[in-house]
Amino acid sequence: MSSVLDVFIARALSNVLRDTPVISLAVNPGLCRTAILNNFVGAQAVFLELVLRIAGRTAEEGGRQLTWAAVGRFDNTDDLRGALLDSQAIFEASDRCLGEQGKRRQSLIWVSVVRLQFDKLFI
Repeated sequence: MSSVLDVFIARALSNVLRDTPVISLAVNPGLCRTAILNNFVGAQAVFLELVLRIAGRTAEEGGRQLTWAAVGRFDNTDDLRGALLDSQAIFEASDRCLGEQGKRRQSLIWVSVVRLQFDKLFI
């Protein structure tokens, strides 16, 4: 679910920045094996360890995703505006992000995020 929110926010920010050279996008570094996961105990720790062994990335591999998004070579940078990047590729957004319903959800989330940030600054 968090990647859906990331896409909504990246797309909304991209709309705000559309007439600038700044590109807003969402990057998924993946589930990375880091020391922060050492706080889990018991069954949670066992389950997480299993998942990490099967599908986890090292922190370095996750960092490469972020670096690639920042400085990688892209044929058409306009394709990046509001895109979701994962495994050094542009992924199509989920169905929740598409169509009129997706635009409506994106707008609601963007307004909520901006309102929260505004409140933090001035309250």
